[in-house]
Amino acid sequence: MRKKAPVTTLRNETRFHETWRRLCKSKLAIFGLIVIAIIVFIAIFANFLAPYGPDDQDLSRMLTPPCKEFPLGTDDFGRDTLSRMMYGARISLLTAVVATGMAVLVGATLGLIAGYYGGFLENVIMRFFDIIGAVPNILLAIAIAATMGGGLFGMFIAISVGGMGSFARMTRATVLSERDKEYVEAARSNNAGDLRILLKYILPNVSAPLIVGITQSLAAGILAASTLSYIGLGVVPPTPEWGALLSIGRAWIRDYPYLVTAPGIVIMLTVFSLFCLGDGLRDALDPRLRGR
Repeated sequence: MRKKAPVTTLRNETRFHETWRRLCKSKLAIFGLIVIAIIVFIAIFANFLAPYGPDDQDLSRMLTPPCKEFPLGTDDFGRDTLSRMMYGARISLLTAVVATGMAVLVGATLGLIAGYYGGFLENVIMRFFDIIGAVPNILLAIAIAATMGGGLFGMFIAISVGGMGSFARMTRATVLSERDKEYVEAARSNNAGDLRILLKYILPNVSAPLIVGITQSLAAGILAASTLSYIGLGVVPPTPEWGALLSIGRAWIRDYPYLVTAPGIVIMLTVFSLFCLGDGLRDALDPRLRGR
């Protein structure tokens, strides 16, 4: 008798390679992937790549324009802007990743429950997210961050709450279309429990839209983190963060525009790259386009 394990492995590998092949057809998606990979690499190895420490001060070189020694100039405390941007990538990316992870964990879990069980439980969960969704995400984040007094943990909570609703709705919609299909009925007939059905049979079918939603949520998380830090509700100075660098530079924007130009371009490029990658993943994971 032939073993079935190699067949399953080959099938999984073929699906992965097919998705990767179709993703590679999108030049914008590959561009976004490369940019994000470079930024993540810089954030991880900032200790080795940055020419100076994030808090190294030289008051004799304060507000130095871009030059060979300081490619992006220095701020009002004589700190190297390039080094602070490299270290700031850690905080910006960490905030986006943690906040998105919390939003996916809570939102997708409640969406699975709401879509699978329905009824009164579904109404309670979805009406709760409807109430939250009535407030714009950035205003909700500002209100929560102000209530919690700012700080890194406050940013995690503030940004994640606004993103839970979209993941809950996305997951619920997919579960509603999957819960009555034949493979779910077959699992029930084999006495599979609800938890097993949700995790083993239904959740894999939710993964594709979740992956696309995660990339978009990461972009929104970086923007929200930068906004909160810009208005003083994010990280506490002198911790480097892209939005905090913008906030510092706004006082000198007329005479030293380079202080806000570099952080602004990096934020814009990162968010644009994530959206490009998300669009490419959406097309690559769309089952209706398979085989093209």
